[in-house]
Parts: sequence; C-alpha cells; structure tokens
Amino acid sequence: MKSLVRGFLWSLAGVATCLFFFSPRLLVFTEQAPGSYEWTRGLNFLQQISGEAGEKVEPALQHRLLPVVVCKVLGLEGIEAFTLGWLGVMFLLFTTHRLLINQKLPSGLAVCGVFMVASTSAVVTSLGWLGIMDGWWVAALLIVSFSPIQWQILLTCCLAPWIDERFLIGLPVAFLCKWLVDPANTQKIVKTGTWIFLGVAPYLAWRVFSYIHFPSDESARFLSSEFLVWLRTAPHGWWMAYRLAWVPILLCFWIPNASRIKVPLLLGAVFLSGSVAVVTAADLSRSAMVICPLMLAGLILVYRAKPVETVKTAPWLTGANYLVPFMHVVYNKVEPVHPFLLEIVRLLKKLGAEL
Repeated sequence: MKSLVRGFLWSLAGVATCLFFFSPRLLVFTEQAPGSYEWTRGLNFLQQISGEAGEKVEPALQHRLLPVVVCKVLGLEGIEAFTLGWLGVMFLLFTTHRLLINQKLPSGLAVCGVFMVASTSAVVTSLGWLGIMDGWWVAALLIVSFSPIQWQILLTCCLAPWIDERFLIGLPVAFLCKWLVDPANTQKIVKTGTWIFLGVAPYLAWRVFSYIHFPSDESARFLSSEFLVWLRTAPHGWWMAYRLAWVPILLCFWIPNASRIKVPLLLGAVFLSGSVAVVTAADLSRSAMVICPLMLAGLILVYRAKPVETVKTAPWLTGANYLVPFMHVVYNKVEPVHPFLLEIVRLLKKLGAEL
C-alpha cells in the first residue's frame, strides 16, 4: 500500500513539474477558442458526447469511442469530460512508476522514469490541449511492454485501440521491448503475442468492415497527399517529443550480448511505426510517442549493464530535460510552450487591461 501511495504522490509531482516548466496557454483558456490547438479537439469531443456531431464526427474521432462511452456512462459533460484526459496523465505516470519498480529498478531510478515521461509530449500535450487522451494509450503501450501479468495485457489490447489507433501503430515496438527486457522467457513472449492478437482482433475487424462498407474519400485524400505538407517538419516534431529523453531511447539499441537479430528487428519496428505515425497524423510531436516504450526499455537495460553509472546519471539527464525548450509541432507550424510563471504574467496583464 505504501508503494502505491508513493507512486501516486510522485505522479502528482510529475504533473506539477510539467505544468511549472511547460504550462498551457492560460490566455486561451479564458474563453472558447475554436480553431486553436487547445480547443479544437475538445469542442469536437464534447459534440461527440452530446450527440450534436451526428454523422459528421471528425475523422480522427470516428473510431475513438471508449472515452465517449465512459463519459456518457459517468454523466461527464463540459469541463468534467476534459478531466478524463487529465486522469490519463496520472494513470500514465503511476503506471510508469509501478512497472519500473516491478522491473527491480531502485525507487530513485523509478522516480526518474516518472519525471522523464512527464517531460514528454504525451504529458505536455494532454495537460495543455483539451480532449486529448494520450496518457491512456501511451500507458497501454507501456503495460504491453513491461507488465508480467497476461490478463492485463489482454484487457489493455481490447480497450486501448478504441481510445486511439496510435496504440496499434506502436504495438510492434512495444512487443519487441518486452522481448528485449525479458529475453530468456521465449515461451512467455509467444504467449504474450497471442494475447495481443486476440485483444486487438475485434477492433481490427471493425476497421476493415467500416472501411469496406463506409469508405471515406477524405481519408483517402489525406493519406495520398496531405502528409507531404508536414514531412519536412517531422524530424523537428519527433525531437521535441523527447528532447534529452532520446538518450535512453538510443541506448536501447546498445544491448550487451544480444543476438544479431534483435537490433535489426528493433530498427525495423521503429521505422515501421514511425513511418505510419508520420503519414497518418499531422500532430507530429504527439505521434512520436508510439515509440515511448523504448525510453523505459533503454533505462532498464542500461541499469542492468551499468547500475552505478545509471543511478548517478539519470537524475541529471531527467532534470536537464526540463530546461530544454518544448514546442508543439503540428503540420508545418511550431508553437512554443512557455513556463507557468510567464503564462501567469500574461494572464494578469490581460485581466488588468480589461478592468
């Protein structure tokens, strides 16, 4: 119980630290601003919950039905519905702490993992844009990668695709991360692959059915040409998603005594998931989170190889990542994210001018 409480408190600390260094634009939250990054998805999400969207649901939300169902069952509307995305951030950070503890990492290193995840786009965007559910599907990828409990993996794979299809895009990387951190138990890895397939099969069947019976010209146009607009900014968006947290991701490819096939397979999975993510979504810094399990896998593998050096270095690397500027990269546009104190000053100036 004490461990669970500590995990919850460190998750709160991770959220607070992220908000302090990478604050939402508070000026935009003073009133609805359709067309802004902060409000567009949130307003569409509320229309989907209320049924006002009808058949004209935004393409990106058409199959993301689980958050809508949860809100309707719980009776969440307006600002209350937006709390579902914020709870997803808490769940992501709490899950990170628990999984790293279960991987036998020291508590201090598990805390570093929490704060490292809290500095990525999954948390920054979910806290700054309304109606974003990234915390839930990124946490689902981490569960697939590092949870030893098979029923958790099955349940996660049944539910997560209905939150965001990016979960499916990141599954190859997540599955290989499980193989990397638990290489000896081949039979268990095969069993996990079976549970993953059974879990995602209903969603895949629905997507094939809907594609055949309800084809979308807009989707076809989007996939055929629109991604060329933002292709040049993709490297910038992917860098911004992690910044210094790219270090454990790159170290993940340094696997002592690994078989020759593991690194090429991992590179192939990253290329596959990354390419699909870039082509299918313009919010580039968000889409980069499909490879988030690599960040924790790298931390685990490096600790196992060099425990003393990792414990000494990880806190410095994690802290430094909060000093590296963060920017949202969407289409070919870049939106800087400022510290909380600066956003407070801007908000007070506006309120003072209106008085």
